[in-house]
Amino acid sequence: MDHRFFLSHDYALINPVQVEASAYAHWQVLPVVPKALSDKPHLLPCLLNLRSMEPRERIDALALAQDWQEVNPGRVFFSALLASPAEGGRIAKHLSAQLLMNSPDGSQALFRWYDPSVFRHLPWLLDDVQLNDLMGPIDAWSWQAPPGQWHRHERSGPARRTWLRLDEAQWVGLTRVGVMNRALSQLARRLPGRDIPPQEVLRLLALAYEVWGLEYEPDCLLFVEQALRFGDGIHQHPELGSRLRAAAAGGLSYVGACAGLDLNQWQRAGESDAARAPQGDQEKGGGLRSL
Repeated sequence: MDHRFFLSHDYALINPVQVEASAYAHWQVLPVVPKALSDKPHLLPCLLNLRSMEPRERIDALALAQDWQEVNPGRVFFSALLASPAEGGRIAKHLSAQLLMNSPDGSQALFRWYDPSVFRHLPWLLDDVQLNDLMGPIDAWSWQAPPGQWHRHERSGPARRTWLRLDEAQWVGLTRVGVMNRALSQLARRLPGRDIPPQEVLRLLALAYEVWGLEYEPDCLLFVEQALRFGDGIHQHPELGSRLRAAAAGGLSYVGACAGLDLNQWQRAGESDAARAPQGDQEKGGGLRSL
């Protein structure tokens, strides 16, 4: 992140679960804590007013954050950078109101929008109006996503209400952000160079959980990887279908059931059969790709 980008923001969010309090104790910060969680400020974000700092102080703050991240790889010092002309108290109050949400069953849950691993998915999980409601008086929201690039989302219009409402599909998507991120990390290692949309990973996870009845996370991650390598139809193959049903019944894990299977060999055999088949048979889909 260069100085110009950093200086275009007025506030920063710090997550005390990620960053030890001693690293920012020399700054005055505002807690972003709803009344219902007033006993847990050490678990919730705080707001740092960058605009109130002298230019030199702001540059020093950036240097401190960058040095800290070098010593703590895989973690971020500033969970978000915010651009807004509003006063800090107003921003902290608005964001505090977004932390607790009612789930479809009526219970309350913590909405971790301040975690960049969650916020990175909100521009596609939420619609523009919902994002505007979440941001409220904030004009632009920037966050750091793997492998380290900063991204920026600008509010497209005024907020309609002071709290955010989600439909059931969006709620399910949010509950699966953790496994989706772990799937994306694993896929980046195993399928290097592939640009895999998180929406596609979420869709395949829904198939694994809801259609095939898998429960064990490694099983679901293997299911997603297989579908991305060979296409959704791979799981209609009798050899895999029987293994999926056995895993869903609890007899064994899907990972264990697939141990020793060489799907690449299946694919090569299917392509070879398709190449030898008459044209009419190819149109009927005699190879693996049509399963």
